[in-house]
Amino acid sequence: MAAFLVYNQRKGIRYMVRRRILGFAIGKMLRQDGWAEKYNPKNQFHVNQYDYLSCKEYLAALKEKWQEYEDPECEFEGYVDVSKYSNFEDYAYDVDVYRTRLEWRDEMDFDCEFDVNPCDFEYREYYVNALKRAWKKELDPYDEFQSIDLELIDDVNEYKEQVETYREWIDTYGDYNLDPSEYEDEDEYLDALRKLWKEKHDYFNEFNSVNPRNYSNESDYLKAIENKKNWMNKYDKNNAYKLDPGDYDCEEDYLDDLRVCWQDKYDPNTKTNVCVDDYNTEEDYKESLVNDWQETYDPQHRFNGFQFERFTTVDDYLIELNDRLDWIKKCDPDGVYNKIDPSKYDNMFQYQHILDLRKAWKNKYDPNNEHTNIDPCDYSSVEEYHKALMDCDKRS
Repeated sequence: MAAFLVYNQRKGIRYMVRRRILGFAIGKMLRQDGWAEKYNPKNQFHVNQYDYLSCKEYLAALKEKWQEYEDPECEFEGYVDVSKYSNFEDYAYDVDVYRTRLEWRDEMDFDCEFDVNPCDFEYREYYVNALKRAWKKELDPYDEFQSIDLELIDDVNEYKEQVETYREWIDTYGDYNLDPSEYEDEDEYLDALRKLWKEKHDYFNEFNSVNPRNYSNESDYLKAIENKKNWMNKYDKNNAYKLDPGDYDCEEDYLDDLRVCWQDKYDPNTKTNVCVDDYNTEEDYKESLVNDWQETYDPQHRFNGFQFERFTTVDDYLIELNDRLDWIKKCDPDGVYNKIDPSKYDNMFQYQHILDLRKAWKNKYDPNNEHTNIDPCDYSSVEEYHKALMDCDKRS
């Protein structure tokens, strides 16, 4: 009987223990089912809740599955941290938001040439502006083409093409600190360059007929200008006659027209026997004219003191020559002082003064005209004249 009671007691204890264990197991499973119901209600992710002792461990394993499903390449890990989400829907939504931003790059930077991550920007507009700044930094770092409006360009290849085109213009025509992007087309840009060539090489418009529009590069235009300048420097250095060498195809035609100008200036009525066609420079022609004037009107070359550059025509020369002849008649009618050249003096008073000085020297040092061979007109100062007289006396 006692043994039976002990047996029943033990049996009851075992039953109670089993019941408690079963209750604990059922409670644990219910809790684990609660995790699954809360975090994986559709059983979308194959994570067995019964394999984990705590909700934290289960949720960590589940989040790994979320990330494997939504972000297998971990592209958005730096932007969407799965560990901070408590449900898949919120995590999936945010990943999709950033995935949409990657579509912006597919549209604007398919080859990922530029280090601009669209995930760093909340709005597409901000990303596009940053990307275009990167285009500018890469393709136009010195801001040479300021008039390219990037707001109107959505394709980097279009931007590249424009920049390359403008660089080709600069390489072809030269760099004049002009922005090619300011011009509608190449011809308009070239016209602007031509204006600069004109200012640089023909600022005073001396060669108006050499039109820069006829040249496609500066060197050819400059060569044409230099060719005409050489003619001008050779025949009319100061451009006194305002003939444009550019109006002439050959040098001789330009020179012929200059000769006409020379004759119109110096011998308009052809009063001399000098032929202008025999001379290639204005100076030589003028010199021959002066020689002809002297040979014709002053064959003895008594009047050599004239500043002949003051005379333009023979009439100018004759006016001055006749004045000097009139001075002689008035001041030295007997020709006593004919060695004094009146053409050296500007007026008759100066000439008369010089004659009076020689008279005074003579009267003072040779009043009796003892030294007929010593003429005071041969000396420029009274000291020289006096010394000559004294030297003559010593020799005597």
